[in-house]
Amino acid sequence: MTRRPLVLAATASLFVAACSDVGGAGSTASSPAPSVETTDAAATTAPAATDPPATEPSTTLPVVPTVSLAVVPLPDHITEVQLPWWTADGRSVVVSARSTEFPGMQIVRVDPDGSNFACLTCAIAEGEPPLMKPIAFDDGQRVLIRIGNQTPFTNGDHAVLECTPSVAQCDQAELVPIVVPVDDAVVQPQREFRVAPGGDRVGFTQMRTNARGEPVYVAVVASLRRAEDHYELDDPRVVSHKGELKEFSADGSTVYISSFVEGPEAGNGDVVAVDLVTGDERRITYYPDYDEPVEPSPDGHWFTVGSARTAGLFEAIAQVRRPNVLGAAISPLALYLFNTYRDELLEPWLITAEGEAGGEVGVLLNPGSVADGWEGRMIPNWNVDGRRIVFWEAAVDSAAGSADAGSRLVVATVDGLGEPGPAATVTSPDLTWAPTLTGFVPPADLPASREGLVSGSMEVVVTDGDELSITVTYTGFSDGDELVLDGTETITNAGGPTGSLTYTADITVSGGHSGYLRATGVSGTAAGGFTGTVESELDGRTVTLQLG
Repeated sequence: MTRRPLVLAATASLFVAACSDVGGAGSTASSPAPSVETTDAAATTAPAATDPPATEPSTTLPVVPTVSLAVVPLPDHITEVQLPWWTADGRSVVVSARSTEFPGMQIVRVDPDGSNFACLTCAIAEGEPPLMKPIAFDDGQRVLIRIGNQTPFTNGDHAVLECTPSVAQCDQAELVPIVVPVDDAVVQPQREFRVAPGGDRVGFTQMRTNARGEPVYVAVVASLRRAEDHYELDDPRVVSHKGELKEFSADGSTVYISSFVEGPEAGNGDVVAVDLVTGDERRITYYPDYDEPVEPSPDGHWFTVGSARTAGLFEAIAQVRRPNVLGAAISPLALYLFNTYRDELLEPWLITAEGEAGGEVGVLLNPGSVADGWEGRMIPNWNVDGRRIVFWEAAVDSAAGSADAGSRLVVATVDGLGEPGPAATVTSPDLTWAPTLTGFVPPADLPASREGLVSGSMEVVVTDGDELSITVTYTGFSDGDELVLDGTETITNAGGPTGSLTYTADITVSGGHSGYLRATGVSGTAAGGFTGTVESELDGRTVTLQLG
């Protein structure tokens, strides 16, 4: 199966942590889009993971759900919609929208059948900078929003929209800014805000300078306090320095982190959970391709995830599973791939944590959309009924014949999930175990040589100067799953995420599996593009990434 290179539309380009905010069909690029080729049909089972759970997982989903889709009918004057979120009562959706009847991008409310449409912010905001990413509080009166666009290295501001008497009947609206603490280590003060259950806490991400002087993301949880004319963030604590905070669990005891390049495996952008009671980290997603945000169901058993699974883009590097020796050094290539190849990158999938660990791929929520010229966009959000999920799609093919200027709201109704579990009891764990945000300098973790958990060794040589060079040599190395590695890979990065990168690999897989990973002539920058080839094969599935 060969996947076509995406012809990119002239729309704004946002990467990685901000990638959930990408509007329109994709991004522009100064070099040709890469092409991806696979030799087999779409996988139904993920390759074995290198760090299985302590208990034996189920290898099948607990049930086989069925999905029905409905496009939300919108008024004719609406020209664009993005980033929907259910209201607290589950009756309506709040969403960013543009219209011929109001200025800029505003926050509107609409029911799934298209009724009860209202602009919540038109009377108090001009819509430029755009009002985006509404996230409803569970009190039914407030909505967290972002003011302005977001890119990897620029951020919007955040505020709370307060509606009186309620979001369902917003007779009076007030936009109250959130004041975010800053210090000398801050590169970017705020991005990716989320609201904890109960509304007394928020999570967000800061970009800070690490011990090597490079910008990295840190995930923060703080108490939210209403002052006279703004909101304060009290006692902000760093709960992770390995990616962006994307959501809280239904009971508030856990946060989910998108560890784009700092995850458990090399080249595999995954989601991990951080226990706010202990600080312990556990893995949520396992598929060897790009996964970004997860949204837990109200009972916490199911997740939606925006994912490239089965598409093959990052899989060329990641399907030969190995420890994450490459780390953040691979950022320029990851950024380039995200910005230049959006085809099937963020499709909405339904998964369970147990199924992920057991090798299940999950259930695609919008089958047929890609063939009809529509690409899924984040964030798929659960209704309080635990059965309906709302997301948006962007038109990437004029053949879609859309009348709404290239975007639409979709509600997926999922049947067959079994009876929902009991409602979660909300907690606000003590975070004194986590370092305070003020003055925090993220560590610059570098890999080290070690023995395999089962056999062999990996020898790591790090040269850290103006350039960061990492060479790892695998000799009969195995951490389990009958996956044995021999060979070498080398990555060199000068300048961090926006700098230059070169990468070579020649690794052979043996044991209970067979295959290889080869990278030749891979070099370039995120902005200028890449050349070279990455090809991997595992148990008959070959994925080739041709760059430039």
